[in-house]
Amino acid sequence: MKKTKKTTLNLPLSKNSIAVIKKYLTDRKREDFIFRSTHYHYTRKPLSIYQYSRIVKNMLRDLGIEDVSEYSTHSIRKTKSSVIYDRTKNVDVLRRLLGQSSVTTTSAYLGISDEFALDLARTINI
Repeated sequence: MKKTKKTTLNLPLSKNSIAVIKKYLTDRKREDFIFRSTHYHYTRKPLSIYQYSRIVKNMLRDLGIEDVSEYSTHSIRKTKSSVIYDRTKNVDVLRRLLGQSSVTTTSAYLGISDEFALDLARTINI
């Protein structure tokens, strides 16, 4: 959101997420990074985006996904948005949650193609 200077709505965390985060943060110093680099004790730096990407891809392989080339840290970032869309099919709600200015942008972000929209329209008979 830094690029567009727009803001998003703050999505609440689930009770389970809050509990896990609290447990993880127990006995940590306030100035410590939550996700530390592997050499944190020397560098005092956070986890790099490249290391994060490797961790995500290894987790996907552990889940049995052989071709992880189509997955990225960004695709995981938009998981909640995708789940909300799958349950509601309401692009405008997502547009507001993501702080985007147009439904077209949100549709592209979610990967909603014209063909998908037409297929959905064909399933509704009036």
